[in-house]
Amino acid sequence: MWLVDNETIPHAPTSKFIDKKEYVDIYPDEDHQKRLSYIFKHKIPLHVSAKEGSVLVCKYPSVVECNEWGEEINELMNETLKIKEMPWGELKSYAVKECGIPFKETTIKRDALEALIINRKFKD
Repeated sequence: MWLVDNETIPHAPTSKFIDKKEYVDIYPDEDHQKRLSYIFKHKIPLHVSAKEGSVLVCKYPSVVECNEWGEEINELMNETLKIKEMPWGELKSYAVKECGIPFKETTIKRDALEALIINRKFKD
């Protein structure tokens, strides 16, 4: 299940949690944790199990399910995993050839280049 928190603003993630009592209700046979914490970033869906997601949606009115993005999210996650596994040289050539990023703009840190590629490929 994919969830988004509508309370988040850019550069200010929110933290939501499932406490021990709710955790015991969800997973009665497992070891009991104190709580499960979730960090929601602005307009970035978070993948959680269906049981945990239903508890979060009921507990927090600002947390909503976002199934309408289903295919786009799966494509984005697959692309992100593929980019993270690429060697540095291959990543730079991918940025130039596949995304149309000028070579001069690829001389940045790896994290920034990965974010630039994702933004170019999934702009809309």
